[in-house]
Amino acid sequence: VADAFDVLAEGLMMPPVKFVREGELNEDILNIFVRNCRLPDLNRADLLALVASLDLGEERFNTLIDKYGADTILAMFDEHIDSNARSLQALIADMPDGTYELTDYIDRDPGAKSDEPLPCTLALTIEGKSLTLDFTDSAPAARGAVNGTLPVTTSGVICAIKCIYPQIELCAGINRTIEIRTTPGSIFHSEWPSPVSGLSGSAFQKVVDLVFGCFAQIVPERVMACPATETNYVQHGDDPRADSLFEQYIL
Repeated sequence: VADAFDVLAEGLMMPPVKFVREGELNEDILNIFVRNCRLPDLNRADLLALVASLDLGEERFNTLIDKYGADTILAMFDEHIDSNARSLQALIADMPDGTYELTDYIDRDPGAKSDEPLPCTLALTIEGKSLTLDFTDSAPAARGAVNGTLPVTTSGVICAIKCIYPQIELCAGINRTIEIRTTPGSIFHSEWPSPVSGLSGSAFQKVVDLVFGCFAQIVPERVMACPATETNYVQHGDDPRADSLFEQYIL
């Protein structure tokens, strides 16, 4: 919702609820979701596919426990996380200590009258095996829907690190190795009720760009050129061939 000024204008908000309880699908909650979609049949099928994938995952997981025992599986989880943390720490330790800084911009606040760009700043510090990413000098939260929450900022950092070092697995080993600093109420740590519906094409992408830009000062051979950020298009309308609505989302 490009012109939303708070999250209440961005659509339906659902608190954490049980979609499936004791193996039984909650049809009431499913109907609430699909009633708020332009493509109810497609979204119903997508949600049911997610449930089926979780059912299969549970079955396969129980098979592993039956074969190897719960203690072995839990120990494997711990070792997987620990080994990935050690691998990332070793990569960081090979880099020169120092602070590497970059400021980029989101074009403007879509909820403001001003066309002033919004500064997005990262100071990336390497000290021994530790990696600190400091976004505290970035702009305050925008009035328009280009803000990101702290989990979004964290996921952007992890995504960028994974792109630079694909051998590192996506697990808590990354979280253990990095420290992320933000200012609550800022564009990278927005709080209720700041709008966030455009974050995937703004705040999230800018976090990735900043991490790339700082690492390009350290290991340029491993970092891709800046991607085409701020591309966030939604098209929808009537499809006369199927007598139904259509929508297309391009990021």
